Amino acid sequence: MVKFIGIGACGNKAIADLVTNNVIAKKDALMLNSTKDDIPVDFQDIAVKVGSGLGGCGKERSKGKEVFLTAIQKDQLDHLDEFITTADTVYVIASSEGGTGSGAAPVIASYYKSVYGIEVHIVVFTGFEDDARGLANTIEFFQEIPENTVVHAISNKKFLAEANGNKLKAEKKANQHLRNMITVLLGSMIVNSDQNIDETDLFKVVNTPGYSIVETAIINREIKNHEAFNKLLSDTIDGTKAIDIEDPACKRIAFILNISDKTADAIDFTFDVVKHKLGTPYEIFYHVQNEGDAEYVSMIITGMDMPTTELKEIHKRYLEATSRVNREVDIFSKVVGSMLTDNNEFNVTANTSKPKMDKSAFLNGFTETKTNDVVVKKDAFKKF
Repeated sequence: MVKFIGIGACGNKAIADLVTNNVIAKKDALMLNSTKDDIPVDFQDIAVKVGSGLGGCGKERSKGKEVFLTAIQKDQLDHLDEFITTADTVYVIASSEGGTGSGAAPVIASYYKSVYGIEVHIVVFTGFEDDARGLANTIEFFQEIPENTVVHAISNKKFLAEANGNKLKAEKKANQHLRNMITVLLGSMIVNSDQNIDETDLFKVVNTPGYSIVETAIINREIKNHEAFNKLLSDTIDGTKAIDIEDPACKRIAFILNISDKTADAIDFTFDVVKHKLGTPYEIFYHVQNEGDAEYVSMIITGMDMPTTELKEIHKRYLEATSRVNREVDIFSKVVGSMLTDNNEFNVTANTSKPKMDKSAFLNGFTETKTNDVVVKKDAFKKF
């Protein structure tokens, strides 16, 4: 059973889009936010407001993080526990640039991973990268991603060209990309055939920890030989709307092909072009079917290292942006974990103190215990 949680305005919109387009069921979705003002009436029944006051976090991710940590501390999020009672996987969807989603998503992901031991996917929209606050939030977001999770990053910025610079259209295209990605990850389009990927294999590929890219390429009439097919795959990977990777070292790949018997002659089943660009995986899985008129190949590439080069570029742009608002820039280290943003400097209501949490089976000195097969990992929340 797979559940989906959208946090903040971006995450809420993504959930609404997935439900409206019948990619996921409404009963499997939950919206969390520090305000309910911008949530459509049709989704109020699955929306939960966290925190008090005016609502919203004004792009201050430290405030968003504090609101959710306090709610966990005070046992105000019991519905989170109820929501994933029957789940083996949960997708946490948010923007890295905002306040509520950026601050709370790593907290919620770590909570589910460390307390319940279920598979956790973080789906993050990295936004348009057009102000220093958003850039700083993105850096800090990636610093706080818990270990052993699956991370999918969709760059809204990469949709601007095809949206003619219209940010609203770019966001819609990004959500459409998410719809396609989730459809592939859930295996919703898979039908039984002679060459099957079974549910266990798909589960293993999809939930391999690390950075993941999911892409689908449409096979048209021009794909008549191996050369044309390999060019299609190469162009699809190069044109990914995910954050670019620099170190091709994936662990698993699944290929799902919807092709006719005639088209099968044009398919290069070695997929060497993919291996060259993304690394030779430990395991490769294939599924071949012929369903409907559309022909395509979907690729699920998992277990890659996080895209540190792209994050360095984001940090560089952050330094350039903050230098233009008359503040002393930070010194950038080679590792992402040492990227210093001094993000609190720009907070309206900066709060350097962290709430002291006492939720049972979760904190208690952060010692490693085991109760009813629920593992609480030592220092699970040390990042927060």
